[in-house]
Amino acid sequence: MVGMVMSLDAVRLDELRRSLTDVERELGSLVAFVEAPSAAPASDVGGSLNQIAADLGETLQAVRTAMGALSWPVEPPSPGGSRRELLFDVAPDGLVETTRSGVVRDVNRCALAMFGVERAQLVGTSLADLVAAGDRRRFRRFLSSCRADRRSGVDGRSGVDGRSGDDGRSGVDGCSGIDLRIRCEGGVPFDAALHVARVGQGGDAMLLWSVRNVSDRRQLVEQLTFHATHDHLTMVANRRHFLQILTRRLRSRVGPDRSTVVLFIDLDRFKAVNDRLGHPAGDELLAAAGERVRSLLRDGDLLGRIGGDEFAVALDDEPGGPNGAALADRILVALGAPFALAEGIVHVGASIGMVVVEPGRLRAEDVLRDADIAMYASKEAGGNRCTVFSVPLRARAVARVDAEAELRMALGNRQLAVHYQPVVDLEDGHVVAVEALLRWHHPVRGVLAASEFIDDLENSGLIVAAGSWALRRAMADVRGWIDAGAPAGLGLLANVSPRQFADPEFAEALVDEALRAGLEPGQLCIEVTERTAVESGRRGVDALRRLRLAGVQVALDDFGTGYSSLAYLHDLPVDVVKIDQSFVGRLLVSREDRLIVVAIVQLARTLGLTTVAEGVEAVEHIGALRAAGCDRVQGFYVWPPAPAEELAALLSSGWHLPMRRRARVSG
Repeated sequence: MVGMVMSLDAVRLDELRRSLTDVERELGSLVAFVEAPSAAPASDVGGSLNQIAADLGETLQAVRTAMGALSWPVEPPSPGGSRRELLFDVAPDGLVETTRSGVVRDVNRCALAMFGVERAQLVGTSLADLVAAGDRRRFRRFLSSCRADRRSGVDGRSGVDGRSGDDGRSGVDGCSGIDLRIRCEGGVPFDAALHVARVGQGGDAMLLWSVRNVSDRRQLVEQLTFHATHDHLTMVANRRHFLQILTRRLRSRVGPDRSTVVLFIDLDRFKAVNDRLGHPAGDELLAAAGERVRSLLRDGDLLGRIGGDEFAVALDDEPGGPNGAALADRILVALGAPFALAEGIVHVGASIGMVVVEPGRLRAEDVLRDADIAMYASKEAGGNRCTVFSVPLRARAVARVDAEAELRMALGNRQLAVHYQPVVDLEDGHVVAVEALLRWHHPVRGVLAASEFIDDLENSGLIVAAGSWALRRAMADVRGWIDAGAPAGLGLLANVSPRQFADPEFAEALVDEALRAGLEPGQLCIEVTERTAVESGRRGVDALRRLRLAGVQVALDDFGTGYSSLAYLHDLPVDVVKIDQSFVGRLLVSREDRLIVVAIVQLARTLGLTTVAEGVEAVEHIGALRAAGCDRVQGFYVWPPAPAEELAALLSSGWHLPMRRRARVSG
């Protein structure tokens, strides 16, 4: 404290506030120096005290200014007061002197202003009376520990630091602290940090308390802690905090009749809402969904946002009480109800995975992973359901991970290839276009059709890279065939993934690639499934329009298997309708299917659209489709998917449908 007082004119106000502990320690040391017997010559001691007095006189004005900034009055000490009294009264923190039993003997001005009382009201009362009722018992335990000369913390709380203030001089026994709430006479209670030192010896020993109002700091810490552990959008626990709490619960479970259940919730069709209405609508939906789930939980149940549109719930499943399956059913009902957003009414639903945690499992990350696996099983089954985790589901998930690793290797090792299937005009039987179909030359399983690995490509995110490569390869092949004598207007049909379709720059990039390959944009026809086009909403329609404005044709693939509404032919900006092979396959045996095909063809012709029938596998299909007025066909009867080399030979020969005589290839 000597050094601090001597240089107080150089100390900034904010440094005073941050230096409470140092002030306490040095104040105690200085008091001990002033009061304790000394072996030094009297002249030396007197000289030191005179120097201290001179320094105090020079720095008193600086202390008064700093204390004024702290909003408590500073008055000059009485001329006859001792140096100890001067230091006590002008200290920048509240100081209270009590007996070892906690009875107040003296208090400085800062503490009086902090407590909102007069000195006469406080002296002679118990310091415990100032402590809020909820903290009073803990304070009395702490006071008992001080009387017992304990220097360790009280009840393990972080607010008790157990630091020693003993600098080797007699009279100061130690310093420890406690955080608690103080009642303020006629004011608002505040959070305080109390530190105490034993001063004096024997029966004259007393306790010197320093008090600091830490309400602002406590509030700031609580706010920072909340924001660090909660999702800012839904105000529920974030992933990290959820896992921390779940870990504690797993480690503290007791009793064979109690188990922990974890639900992993993923919103169905959330991406479609985000793409159609924009991210603000998506955020509004997430907040509303989180609130609906929260309203179904009991006190003690834990809700967290794991990421994106994923939530998780942890609850104790007790005999006779609500169980995880019942809660999952209520969540499905709640999230299946319409949401009224600022942009309109939306319907989403949810897929849920459930894990009943068996005894002995302590890793929260593993439990959440298994719940996630079960959720994906619900989503694969069509959504709007809950699936309970089982070991076979984990095996399937591991297989997906292995498949992703294999696909990455396939991309790097050029194991992917493009095969082509001719599209024939029913007027003259000539090839007018080819459809590009992705194949995987697997080193063990042989040549795999896209249907066997396309889901793994989508789930892994590799679909964009694989799709872009396949388009570039197909454009180059078509250009090569034209250069070798194929019709100059030979068209190219290609499927694109929903991720590619949703990219606002896809159309421009596609046209650039076509021009680089030497093709006209009109030779390209991008196939989009009916479900993808409809679920993408306004953004999907905009994407189709961008393609058509760029000169690229658009085909509605697998028509009739999605929303099965002929009205979509009028609403969607497309050029070609591809009749799904499920209708073509039953064309010869089902009158209803024949009528559906005729209706599709007639409506498409009215709208000026071209029709292509998929899955033609018999000559009788050709006759029935010609009779219905269909424009073009493709299928195994026409020609099966084949490598680029075979298509090159087919096109250079001038082949057309009536000339084909080779055996039909199945599979």
